[in-house]
Amino acid sequence: MIAQNVLAAFVGLAVGVQAGPCKPSSVTTTSGTASTDVTSITSIATSGEPITTTTEAASTTTSLGEYVCLKDPAPVGKGCNAQGGGQGDLQTMGNVNTLTLAACYKSCLDRPGCIAISLQPGLWCALWAGSFTGTSGGESAWSWYDMDCFCDESSSTTSGLATGTTATEATVSELTTSSVELTSTTETAPATTTTTAASYSCVNNEKQPLPAGKPCNKAGNANQNSDLSLMYNRYDATTVSSCREACRNANGCTAFNLKPGSVCWLYSGTLDGVIEGESEYYWWSMDDCFCDKSSTTTSGAATKLTTSSVEPTSTTETAPATTTTTAPGESCVDNVKSPPPSDKVCNKDGYWSGTSMEFLGSPSGVKTMESCRTACHHTSGCTYFAFTPGQSCYIYGGDIESTDDQETSYIWYDMDCFCDLDEPDY
Repeated sequence: MIAQNVLAAFVGLAVGVQAGPCKPSSVTTTSGTASTDVTSITSIATSGEPITTTTEAASTTTSLGEYVCLKDPAPVGKGCNAQGGGQGDLQTMGNVNTLTLAACYKSCLDRPGCIAISLQPGLWCALWAGSFTGTSGGESAWSWYDMDCFCDESSSTTSGLATGTTATEATVSELTTSSVELTSTTETAPATTTTTAASYSCVNNEKQPLPAGKPCNKAGNANQNSDLSLMYNRYDATTVSSCREACRNANGCTAFNLKPGSVCWLYSGTLDGVIEGESEYYWWSMDDCFCDKSSTTTSGAATKLTTSSVEPTSTTETAPATTTTTAPGESCVDNVKSPPPSDKVCNKDGYWSGTSMEFLGSPSGVKTMESCRTACHHTSGCTYFAFTPGQSCYIYGGDIESTDDQETSYIWYDMDCFCDLDEPDY
């Protein structure tokens, strides 16, 4: 195969460039006509099969073109034009509407935190943050590029443009799986680009590329055909992976709406699609976007905030704790049943499990078990609550049957854990 350092990524027909170690194209302009010698052009054929052909010299009218420069040799330990599934601590930044290597590279360059791209020319381009250590190998229709594979942005070879009528001499054109297929502007797309079921890889339990037309990483509002019921929110699930795990562990959860770094909202029902618009929240469908929603991955699980199991009474309290006998073997200490009912969730962390959950709100300024209990007691329909000591309170209607053994920062209480409460004021 002919060595090539500058990959041509053309819009329309190919514009000639000189093969060499990232040297700018040699273009001489005379009366609007550019004459260029081309020794070799490396390009992608969608079939993936390398072929060699000899073309006749031709005079063609070209539209705006672009090319991108790759380092030669490729940096050691970097994935450059590598196929297979991506590996490392990869965090998706979503797909962009660019279909060539040059445009995909430029999109990543313009996005803070972007460290790698994956591209199936003519179909999709995905941007990645985090760390990229390489690929699993094997054949795939897409290729991966670490941003370190490309020449410095300041290099004169990172971009190039040509317009007008170009006379081109080509001695050998070699089609490989490295760039974009050379086609006439009047030809239809290759048949392989019209396949309806594109293959995908699985990165961090997430389909890549994200399925087209599905509610995956889409900002906006659920469409009119969606039938969703809000379950509850999670302030300790602030990434795609942790929000996905929260949904997986919530009985009946089918979709979530995430504000990265802030909060995750869980939903049951059907998320048919998203009317895209500007929003800080992004929709994800469990069935459509992830490889295995029953994965045991817990990389995004929250860390438990260590607290005492019983909140201390105020040091300024002068009256001793009151004890009321309620039933044989049971007493009421500071409005808490002792021992707690064995069939109720009292002072337990973990993920909720039950048959129904209705989120009733998060009272402002409520940060203790007692104040959260009071808020629930005086809210019609509230049957249980969760609170994060010193931070927040969430009250719910429905039931809580149990919690799992996951460590969480919040603690659950069924209202049946308490006794001798004042009459509610609703």
